[in-house]
Amino acid sequence: MYKILLIDDDVEVLAINKKFFEKNNCEVAICSDATKGLSLVKSFMPDCILLDVMMPEINGYLLCKQIRKVSNV
Repeated sequence: MYKILLIDDDVEVLAINKKFFEKNNCEVAICSDATKGLSLVKSFMPDCILLDVMMPEINGYLLCKQIRKVSNV
């Protein structure tokens, strides 16, 4: 079973995508806050991260750079 982390500030998008991936036998963690998302990367250890680019405070590009410091995902 693949572990997928979804990080997006739009909670409706998160809910729809979570249902889709769970129906396809994936374990899914969701987060609507970039800072909390970085913590989830460390604790959840996902196989794949789907990351929104346009988020408040920390955009997806900056978050991706931070994730790359702690993970190869």
